[in-house]
Amino acid sequence: LVAGGAFAGGWLLRGPAGRDSELALLRRGASGARVQAIALLGAGRQGGPDLEAALLERVRRDEATEVRLAAVEALYLCASDPGLSGRLESVLAAQERPEVQLALVDLMVALRERRAAEALRRVLGRGGLSPEVRARAEQGLAGIPL
Repeated sequence: LVAGGAFAGGWLLRGPAGRDSELALLRRGASGARVQAIALLGAGRQGGPDLEAALLERVRRDEATEVRLAAVEALYLCASDPGLSGRLESVLAAQERPEVQLALVDLMVALRERRAAEALRRVLGRGGLSPEVRARAEQGLAGIPL
């Protein structure tokens, strides 16, 4: 914990240059380092196109489920991006891991916007979701105001 705190404090003091090194670690580090990089990037509380692209790439392609889940959680920082729901739709459609599908559905529901609801409907129409994920998506759709 002390080492992690020192690392996080040093990263916060470095500013944008530190963010670039965290993005590099996110792309190349071991799974534990990738999760830590995601947490540190999220600590900056700033979304942005480079962060969003890196996180979406981790959700799409990372071999470690915990890294994918951490990336989905960090994507909440990018929720103000109007195009996020469309990019989440493509990631969800290609996702095979049910736990990651559930996290993506929860994020899309949390966006509470028309585009996210439309994206969820399209994913539901295509099929390929487990019954649990399908039920969560349908339940979430009912709660999104149109």
